[in-house]
Amino acid sequence: MTTCKGIGGLASLLIAMTAVTVCPAQSDLVPPPARIPIAGNNQLAGKLPPNAKVREITPDEMKRYDAAALASAAPKISPVVYAGLRGIEAIDPAKLQILRQQKMAATEVRQHAAEPVPPGLGIKPSNPNAPLSPIVTRARATPLMQPSSGGGIPSSAPAPLAHPMLAPTGAGSNHTLMASTSGNSSHNPSVPGTSPIPLAIPPKSGLGTSRGDLPNVRYVCQSPTIFEVNKQAKNTIFTPETEYNAYVIKGCMFGQQTGKVYLIGKFNAQQVNLDVQFWSDTEIDARVDPKIAGEQDQQNISLIVAPVGTAQIKASGFEFIAARSNPAVLLNSVPQSWLSNSGWSGGFTNPTMKYVSPVIAGSNAPMWLAGYSVFVTRSSNKKFSPGADTLTPQMAPGWTFDSVQMISVNVPPSCPPVNTYKQTFGTAQASMFPITPDWTKLQRQGVHVDGSDISCSGFIPIAPPLVYYTYSDSTGSAYGLKIWAKGPRCTDPYSGAPQLQCVRNLQQCGTESCGN
Repeated sequence: MTTCKGIGGLASLLIAMTAVTVCPAQSDLVPPPARIPIAGNNQLAGKLPPNAKVREITPDEMKRYDAAALASAAPKISPVVYAGLRGIEAIDPAKLQILRQQKMAATEVRQHAAEPVPPGLGIKPSNPNAPLSPIVTRARATPLMQPSSGGGIPSSAPAPLAHPMLAPTGAGSNHTLMASTSGNSSHNPSVPGTSPIPLAIPPKSGLGTSRGDLPNVRYVCQSPTIFEVNKQAKNTIFTPETEYNAYVIKGCMFGQQTGKVYLIGKFNAQQVNLDVQFWSDTEIDARVDPKIAGEQDQQNISLIVAPVGTAQIKASGFEFIAARSNPAVLLNSVPQSWLSNSGWSGGFTNPTMKYVSPVIAGSNAPMWLAGYSVFVTRSSNKKFSPGADTLTPQMAPGWTFDSVQMISVNVPPSCPPVNTYKQTFGTAQASMFPITPDWTKLQRQGVHVDGSDISCSGFIPIAPPLVYYTYSDSTGSAYGLKIWAKGPRCTDPYSGAPQLQCVRNLQQCGTESCGN
């Protein structure tokens, strides 16, 4: 009978044997026996020394043997598999669309800013040495159109107002009403902060101008006002994510000196500051502090513009989406409650499963698996079919799996030194799959594992004394996983609490880990 080659010393089974077997994936020696008899086995006849003792190994003894073999096994490490939607792309699709529209609005500002700024308007960069990315040039201010003395079509002569007016510039655009704090006309009742005062009056009848030919009505604001951010009066989303971090705030009476701009809400910090890149009486270009971290996504936040020497201006109805962790965070613990499985019996037997997480030195796992997120083994002294495992994350809001790497092992069972039968069933591989969005509409991702198992029969020579342990249909499966996740930067994946060391690293080094 041909046998597999056993390497290493043969020692007593009860004290961690170190023999490792190199066997083919499937032996063609003999068909798998139902059970190797204790005595009178023709397969062993002539192969055992005289007076050799033979007995069947117990399941507990086989587990100990497998554990010793696993410690010196040669694992197979698979490539990292990534989720289809990662980082900021995994948020609510409706919110992602808003961010993209805001980005387009900022791009349009750049495209319409080719003309030089007219002299005398007092528009100047707040910090000439600061980079103006992503908004680098300024648009020409729209001149005010004054009504004629006869109340007809307004003239196009610029008005000598202290505060340049902002108004729609294209035909058919939505007119933005700039609020006034006072009004004397019956058509413009006095309602603080809301009543518009038109400076363009429709032409009288008979002047040969049809209604469709009317110029855009322009309004001027009589009190400090914010009327839009990135062309939106409401629902603007602020984020420090680099790709979308550009904000054009329009209004009036901001003053000519650079003040402060910030967000308030249920932040861990007192406020989230915006870095001002341009400031004029009617427009502020800014970006969210790119180093802000340790914050969750939020709704119902307010934008504050604080001009120099006057009261602050407030606008509400905005949202905040935190920058996502970069790089992804390696999870050191994955609760077993996240695991569901199918298969692993197939009419044979249901194996005993061992789930280890976190996988640390001294845990019930080989040392070379230290640092992995999960280690799963299954074993039985009977055959069982390979199955599948699914890990579904239940983390803090905004967090989901980002990627996975699998390590598979060709033992256990270790298929000890002399095999009469050995076969591998199934293919071990891990993949990512989308999960129905949670209540935040986060596009979550889970991990799917297709498992494999090995079944073998044979005997183990032990010397001295001359004892042979027989075994049959011993079956096992083992794999480890590294799982990475992404969510709001510098927050705990499980609780959502801010991680202060990460926040300090970002402020000091510009990265979440100063070593990177």
